[in-house]
Amino acid sequence: DIPRKYPDVEYFFNTDVQDSVLRVLRALAAEFPSVGYVQGMNFIAAQLLFHCNSDEDRAFLLFRKLITFPKYDLKSVYINGLPKVLKYCCALDTLLKVHNPTLFHHLNGLGLESMLYAQQWIMTLFAYNTNWKVLAQIWDYFFMNGWQAIFRISLCILDDLEGLLKNSDFEECSDTIRDFVQHMPEYICARAKNIHLSAEEVSIIDGALII
Repeated sequence: DIPRKYPDVEYFFNTDVQDSVLRVLRALAAEFPSVGYVQGMNFIAAQLLFHCNSDEDRAFLLFRKLITFPKYDLKSVYINGLPKVLKYCCALDTLLKVHNPTLFHHLNGLGLESMLYAQQWIMTLFAYNTNWKVLAQIWDYFFMNGWQAIFRISLCILDDLEGLLKNSDFEECSDTIRDFVQHMPEYICARAKNIHLSAEEVSIIDGALII
């Protein structure tokens, strides 16, 4: 999966690197048998390994922290049934309904729930197909603020695309969202940090983050 998703990154075509990613994932599966391996973990492992200069121990320890530390709690994202994925997607739908009811009702009318486009954002922390320069900024924001960052960025993506999405059908909306994330603008984190949220919107996010 990794070389195919990062075709412009020569680093991941090295078979030793691919083996390193596999070893990190196997070590995690052994340490967290209730999690095992879930599709999407490979993208996070690959990114951590790259930023740790191929240090497998460091990459493993960082991923371990993402799984166990309550601020990140990826264990609840990956365990059987994907409970946090479902919870976070439901919260994002509710958040959008309050923040931008017109856009929410349009997407809802098309049958385009957030589970269909945001699941990969949650399970890979945007590593699935976001350009690397912006992804590094997103991860910095996430490491500092936890899931608040992911909710705010997700809302900014939909805000930015509102004009296009409201005049599009299901397939066009899906393609527009996917293409935007793949070529995420560099301003996205700055905008996410400054986006105005009402007390109700903040409470929706806070409610989703209760363990």
